Amino acid sequence: MTPGVDREGEAVPPSSNARLPGWEGGCIVQILLPLTDNAGRPFGEADYAPLIDLLTAEFGGITAHMRAPAAGLWTSDGAERPTHDDVVLVEVMVDGVDAEWWSTFRHELMRRFRQDDVVVRAVPMLRL
Repeated sequence: MTPGVDREGEAVPPSSNARLPGWEGGCIVQILLPLTDNAGRPFGEADYAPLIDLLTAEFGGITAHMRAPAAGLWTSDGAERPTHDDVVLVEVMVDGVDAEWWSTFRHELMRRFRQDDVVVRAVPMLRL
């Protein structure tokens, strides 16, 4: 299911309180950020701090997996070898998804971190 679209494919109006059908427990928004830019220059704590501050202020808290980066590996069309990228995972628990806000935010992250793309995804959550 795509955030901002219901099961019948109808658009759900962006709202900070928009609950997606079947996601009554809320969701976790996950952001995968690179450790380096496309030229291999590492990002420092100062590059991530404004993002962490903004998300904490906006949503009341975050979890940032900064000390244990994940290894991303993917193939591009025509590439001889897979591309490798170490990423930091930032997670935010939200009751609803404002797809328009997150899309705009993703584009800002692409600009800020000098990336062709940044993965921002919503995963349903069941509180236990």
